[in-house]
Order: sequence, then C-alpha cells, then structure tokens
Amino acid sequence: QSLERSYRGNDWKRPPPVGRCAERDFGAEPAQDRGVSVEAIAGNLGLGALLLDLRDNFGGYEILDHWTRGEFHHDLLLRVESSGRLPGPVLVVATNCNGGVKEVLCFASPPREEALWHHRCPDSAEFSGTLPPVVGQARTVH
Repeated sequence: QSLERSYRGNDWKRPPPVGRCAERDFGAEPAQDRGVSVEAIAGNLGLGALLLDLRDNFGGYEILDHWTRGEFHHDLLLRVESSGRLPGPVLVVATNCNGGVKEVLCFASPPREEALWHHRCPDSAEFSGTLPPVVGQARTVH
C-alpha cells in the first residue's frame, strides 16, 4: 500500500485495513447501523473501527493534525465531508495509548491544540486560547 495524506491521502500513516475490526466481535455496531451521530461514531470505542465508519459513512477523512500529551493521550484532528449529517465537518478524536476512543468532539472549524487543552483544563496556566464552539460531543467508557 502506498502512503497517503488522508484515508484518501496521509503522508505518515497507512490507511486502516479494509474489513471488520475486532471491536465488532465485542458487540459494537458500526455507526452506519445506528444512524450517523457523534455519539454513534464514538460508540465504536476503538480507533480502527471509528476510522472504518468514517470511511463507510463519509467516503474517507483527512488527517489535519495529531497531538500527543504525555505517553498516553492522543488527539487526532480530522475533517470529513459531513454534508449536514454531523453538526460540523471537523472531529477531534481523543484516544488512550491503546487506541481506545475516549471522546469525540465536533466543530465547524479546527481548534488549536492549546485552546483544546485550555477547554479541558481551564484552571491550568499552562494552556490558553479560545476554543471554537463545540457543536457535538460524546464521551466513552475509556
């Protein structure tokens, strides 16, 4: 497989494998079977299954950025062609070190990393900035 800039083209990561993911064996239904929503997308609980659902429901995704905080937290900033099926085209997928989806945030425009962390930790002087309005949000058991 060639390296691409998003699922349609990503210069640092291979596209996810085509087929069913392990999460499906544990009772998770694909978002397309539950209706498309931020909650349904987050309900996949695993990054691989979530990315497959974005491919299946939106024709792919563009990776805008990838941020890490410490060893265990990752934020993947994605853009999808939502065509009004989501409240916004920009998703922040927060995962743990094992690719478990912790949270999915939806925006009309991409947030800055510092503003995202200021939103999460408003009392910390380490972070600053104004977050664009969160137009959709789902947290999981991770």
